[in-house]
Amino acid sequence: MISKFHLLIFVLLCSSCSIFEMNRTEEIKFEQWKNISTFKNFVSPWNDKPFGETTFQYQNDATWFYFLFKVIDNNIQLCDISLNEAQNVLQSDRVELFFAKDSLMQPYYTFEMDAANRLFDARCFIIPENKMQPKQINANWQIDKNDLHFTAIQTKKGYQVEGKIAMSFLQNEQLINNNQIWCGMQRANFSATNSTQWICAKDPKTNTPDFHCWGVFVRLLVRN
Repeated sequence: MISKFHLLIFVLLCSSCSIFEMNRTEEIKFEQWKNISTFKNFVSPWNDKPFGETTFQYQNDATWFYFLFKVIDNNIQLCDISLNEAQNVLQSDRVELFFAKDSLMQPYYTFEMDAANRLFDARCFIIPENKMQPKQINANWQIDKNDLHFTAIQTKKGYQVEGKIAMSFLQNEQLINNNQIWCGMQRANFSATNSTQWICAKDPKTNTPDFHCWGVFVRLLVRN
């Protein structure tokens, strides 16, 4: 999740966005779904409006971290008015994956995938001593195209996003420790009135909507 303030900072600092075309024709195969882990108890901490069921599933093998979001949404909102693709993604219904090594969040990574099969990715830092801008989002950074594949599909009831992230990327960035990954799983649910409902797998216990904090992270277990 990126607030309007962070989006403004992003636009001012970046002359080119980190959106790139995924290989969407590639068939993503979940070969060992018998070992899948599932999260269903998503919450809306800052808005008590009902929302469609959101499910996150994952599993891994030696090469890939596989993930699957299923979202019930009878009114999908997609922005397509900006020449800047990143702004379109950040103003559209989407799901998000955050990864961090530990609570210091130095750095952490965000992968935000909308229902139109578009991606916003960034490498971010928390800098507590910087009171004016404690969250720094490097949207010029982008994951190697060979390390992330995903496909967003609109369904009769909503949409789903399935994909895979290279285990080598997670290992090289030291995001796997003792067979554990710290991950945040989120959803942005827009309405026709441009209001946004922020939905997450774990309530971060913040007074205002904020996914860029340690409170959203959940410990996921991965296999060798």
